[in-house]
Amino acid sequence: MKRLFKFKAKQGEAIKRPGTIEVEVKIENNEPEEVKVSGNAVIVFKSELLLN
Repeated sequence: MKRLFKFKAKQGEAIKRPGTIEVEVKIENNEPEEVKVSGNAVIVFKSELLLN
């Protein structure tokens, strides 16, 4: 069974850079299959995230 879970989240208010992001999670067999995060952004710094 495939489902789509969508929500909007506010962020950045504590650092005086408020914004809203939209998140979509495709779920299949009760497991996340695909995650999309979207919104508008201004690059303040760059970093790298390694997932093991």
